Amino acid sequence: MPEPEHISITLRTTKPSPRLEISSSWATLPSLPGSGVIRLARPFLLMDLRQTVLRGALASLFLVPYHMEPYDEELAEAVHNYRKSILELSSCIIRDWLGEYISGKISFRAMVPILVYASWHGGQVNSFISCVKPEILEEEYKPLLDASQYYVKTGDDRYMLDMSRECRTNIPIRIPVLLPPGLPHCPAVDPGDYIGAPEGYLTLTCRDPTTILEEKLGCKAKCRRGHIIASSMVCTCGNKKLVMKDYSIMSLKWIPLFLVARTAYKYRTTPGERMEAEYVYFPKLREIPGVRAPEMILVCRRGQGHAFTVRTYLPGVPLLEAKNNLSWRFAGSMLYKIHMHGYVLGDANPGNFLVDSPVEPRVLGVIDAEQAMPYSLQGAAWDLVTLISTSIVFRVDDRQILAILGSYSGSGGKEVLEEASKSRLWAGIRVVAPLVYTRGVSLVKKALGVS
Repeated sequence: MPEPEHISITLRTTKPSPRLEISSSWATLPSLPGSGVIRLARPFLLMDLRQTVLRGALASLFLVPYHMEPYDEELAEAVHNYRKSILELSSCIIRDWLGEYISGKISFRAMVPILVYASWHGGQVNSFISCVKPEILEEEYKPLLDASQYYVKTGDDRYMLDMSRECRTNIPIRIPVLLPPGLPHCPAVDPGDYIGAPEGYLTLTCRDPTTILEEKLGCKAKCRRGHIIASSMVCTCGNKKLVMKDYSIMSLKWIPLFLVARTAYKYRTTPGERMEAEYVYFPKLREIPGVRAPEMILVCRRGQGHAFTVRTYLPGVPLLEAKNNLSWRFAGSMLYKIHMHGYVLGDANPGNFLVDSPVEPRVLGVIDAEQAMPYSLQGAAWDLVTLISTSIVFRVDDRQILAILGSYSGSGGKEVLEEASKSRLWAGIRVVAPLVYTRGVSLVKKALGVS
């Protein structure tokens, strides 16, 4: 069948958009500004659809639903294959942004991948795609997802990312796209609006969190930082107290700790990994009777280098401010309970614990789970090593340290305490802080009743 000399394309957007005129001639004259027409040369358009030779500047116009007159089978097939490749790329982008903590849990509407692609692409593409009604994108892309063999699991009315498959893409990170003039502009859509996260509101655009809180909770958040290098800020939002945490602040502190503990515990160092851990382990810790942990309200992650959360404020008295042995003995028994439920904290310093009452404690609050992992004997012993060494640095009285160790051991953790006495767990601390090492090992031996 001979190819038509001229094809008229109408884009289905919420705002009036120019008509596309596709010409078979290589020598297609450019459109005049304000003419309401975008002229494209068919050979260039096909090359951009198949090999993105123009970085998608022309091909991306066909991400939105369109009507073609007369119908061109070769062009329609190229558009279909281009969209399939964008679905695969979008799944890779989502994996990179969110990490594997959402594996098997996150559902989304059919148009999310195309919104993710637009958000990643930036600039005009995002505002252009946002001019399409979500239900139209849903209708347009659902058949492609149903037939997808890439990284999306399909079924009934929900879609899930398949995190078990290896994701590969050779497309460069963030390509600036210059679209033809005259396209409609609409406010950019956050794909997170259409993703059902296990907990909290998910944003992929990582805008100012106070602005998002105002949109979602209807209140202006006022935040204050405890000190200039603190990663968390306490915020008031109406009559609610919230905590905003930026994981990129103080990231460098984990590098020396990683070196000190390299033979004992594998520390996470990147903001994305540390945010993932809290997102995964806070809900698990809340399932343990007598343990509280924050609930996530807002989550943003862009790859490994950028992550922040907004979570509920956890009331209580910091363990470091509880000067009686009762609170420390309670914390020791609860740490043992956390271990027996199958988790270790990795950074079990007393600054990360709260008690509901220093006089009659019944609840232990855990406000940091960046280094939490599944239980292992060595991991549990490392919790005790970090608890002892950081308590010494914080100038905690020996009687309180012995109270927490004695309670932990008396609850059934003597084997872990014995493991914590082994020199290999203290090797890094011995090098960088020999006085802490000497005093710490001495306290472990006292708790074990060894002279």
